Amino acid sequence: MEYDALILLLRMKIDLTDLRSIAPTFLFCLLCNIALPQDSLTFDSDRRFVESYVVFDEVKTKHISCVRLYRMNSSEESTILSTLRTSKLELRFDDLRGDFNEYRYAFVHCNSSWEIYRETEMNYVEINDSRYVEDVQFSSATATAFASYTVAFPKDGNRFIRSGNFAIQIIDVETDSVIITKRFTVIDPQLNINARVKKTDEVKYQNFKQQLSFEISDPKNKIKDVNGLRVVALKNRSWEITCSDFKPSFVSGNKIIFDYTSNCLFDGGNEYRYFNTLESRSFSSNIIRVSPSKKAAFDIYLETDEPRSFLKYSNMQDMNGRTLYKAESRSISWHELDYSFVHFSLNTEQPMLGFELYLFGEFTMMKMDSAFRMDYNPSLGRYEKTLLLKHGFYNYQYVVKSPYQDGPDEAIIEGSHAETENDYTIFVYYSSMSEGYDQLLGVAHINSSKNE
Repeated sequence: MEYDALILLLRMKIDLTDLRSIAPTFLFCLLCNIALPQDSLTFDSDRRFVESYVVFDEVKTKHISCVRLYRMNSSEESTILSTLRTSKLELRFDDLRGDFNEYRYAFVHCNSSWEIYRETEMNYVEINDSRYVEDVQFSSATATAFASYTVAFPKDGNRFIRSGNFAIQIIDVETDSVIITKRFTVIDPQLNINARVKKTDEVKYQNFKQQLSFEISDPKNKIKDVNGLRVVALKNRSWEITCSDFKPSFVSGNKIIFDYTSNCLFDGGNEYRYFNTLESRSFSSNIIRVSPSKKAAFDIYLETDEPRSFLKYSNMQDMNGRTLYKAESRSISWHELDYSFVHFSLNTEQPMLGFELYLFGEFTMMKMDSAFRMDYNPSLGRYEKTLLLKHGFYNYQYVVKSPYQDGPDEAIIEGSHAETENDYTIFVYYSSMSEGYDQLLGVAHINSSKNE
């Protein structure tokens, strides 16, 4: 085992700047002439150092609200950039303390499983200006005081050197702690993807499951080894409702076909529920009571929802979980949109022992978050949750954390139907020894109804 640690370093081609955090371990192994402990580091498939934990979208403090990542000059959330410098993203968030606080931001680069590469930032992004969040607006004529911060990136003259998975982190300067993490991707568009949602091959699932079929075209012959491909599909932009167990059906020339994908089925789910609080004169009909609030604009009580798992499918237009903060009748600036307490309730009569119930939608970052976990009220026989939310048009649904599956279970409360209209996003990563990281070379967006 002589010089095992040194040999490992040479084989992995690790940058000298990456050795600072692991140098003591390597020096100890070299001096003592012993093998490197196997559990001291984690490596991805390309033998690069990665952190052992996974990056999630998260907010780590209660006074931060309404974290949104937009494509610049668009009202829809977007988390995809291009190395071609054709797009920019804006991260926006509100600080409910209402006064000015100093924030800065940083980026991290991740592999296709969202594990952080342990490397210096200069290896994957070029930034030549300030890292401080300088764009701030204060609330105007609102019952709830807040300061709204915006970060636009990449700025002119800056660029991401690599493609793949990334996260932007907002750091409180006073405490030097990360308070917001928001994930995004950078694509180097080299592959073409032709995809559709089809009737599942599994007959027993045809009434309530959806299946993807797609073909990857490689016109520039970037894929030298098909085993280096990793395909990840997301339903309605949620990194908690995904599948990555795709295997090529066959390869023909520069085309890789994924047709028999029955090992990656998605619950069709149901159309999202909704409510509208954008303007007091046009609150949606499912709002049954509105009263003044001491700490916000209003207390808004939604009609008690009922489970839909045993109901027939009913076609209803939705936004697949999105939230809009723009009124159609008049222009309302972000810092003029007030906050209200919204009261949710779901009638179940009995508590779901061993299960947890969550609100789910873009306002929850499309994930099960403890801040949106509902509590059971035994006196009323229903689950309840009150949230301070910015006025907007909201899509939401109820999902269950179950011990029998990974990720949110949509079917227990909402039901599941093959006819449901859903958005899917397909990400194609390629890992090669020459590049040493997971490149993102193709992205496709498809809809189960349009099948574009």
